[in-house]
Amino acid sequence: MLLALLALASLCYATEFQRQFEVAISGNCTGRPVTVTVKDLFDGSFVRAQVTFKANHSGMWSDVFFNWTSPDSGRMAYSPADAGPYFISVTRPGYIEYDKVITVDYCPECRQDADCAGTQFCTGGNCINITGTCGYAENHRWTGYICCADSDCAGDELCSDHSCLRLTGACGRAESHRWLPYDCCADSDCGNGKKCADHACVLAYECTSDGGCASNKKCVGNMCVALTGECGYASDHRWVSYECCMDSACPSGWCRGDHTCSPTPRETATPTPQPFLPPAAQGIDLTICLAAVLIAVLVVVAVVVKVAMGAFARKGETEAEGQGTEEP
Repeated sequence: MLLALLALASLCYATEFQRQFEVAISGNCTGRPVTVTVKDLFDGSFVRAQVTFKANHSGMWSDVFFNWTSPDSGRMAYSPADAGPYFISVTRPGYIEYDKVITVDYCPECRQDADCAGTQFCTGGNCINITGTCGYAENHRWTGYICCADSDCAGDELCSDHSCLRLTGACGRAESHRWLPYDCCADSDCGNGKKCADHACVLAYECTSDGGCASNKKCVGNMCVALTGECGYASDHRWVSYECCMDSACPSGWCRGDHTCSPTPRETATPTPQPFLPPAAQGIDLTICLAAVLIAVLVVVAVVVKVAMGAFARKGETEAEGQGTEEP
């Protein structure tokens, strides 16, 4: 009986202090975490245990990393730098040691775009950020916005939330990405006595009578209009017609220079005696007359100079002869 009790006690002691681990290992790439999760095999609770990584160098195992798992998650992680076999051991007092050898491979960061974040693409085994000047990265590609500044849109548009919106208004025009209002678009936009013309407020009436216009204009529809005709002239806001402007308009066939008809034909007209007029008045060019006078003056001056020089020469000869007679 005593022996049976001792055997039962020994079995209970072994069961209490020789518990077993449930270990899960994930990941086998260089530069990426190899995660070890430790639980109690019997009740499934997380266990705080020491995990040791050993690497094989020249046939010898040597420690490269060790740490304790989290009591809350039973997890720890290590990122191997080199490819090759790694010996993993999990220990804790009261538990049977867990040992396993895994092979860590060299793994590129990516083999395809899907291995990277949505804002990256895969090239040369590496995930590279996608960048641009006006847009956004999504689904491993760059999507450009319609606009990021007003200059990306037409002159009558404005960039708003990366879209070009046409500028509009009640009374004005779009220019250089701005809305420029007009002074007016209707007469009601102007003050009293003014009207809207070409989007500017001007006086509503240029005139109310002929007196408000120049003498060669007439007030028509509150506007000053120039008077015109075929044979006459504008004066005192009316058109005054000449008696004639050509010979055919006269019964005698002769329209004189003052726009009046001669009572007699041109062939039978008696010439009117004309008083004597100086050459310039008779139509001789005044420039020709002045040139003739200038030539005459020059001739007279030349003659006078010649006579004076001759007299001076004769005087000199006489004085010379007189001196000759006085010698003994």
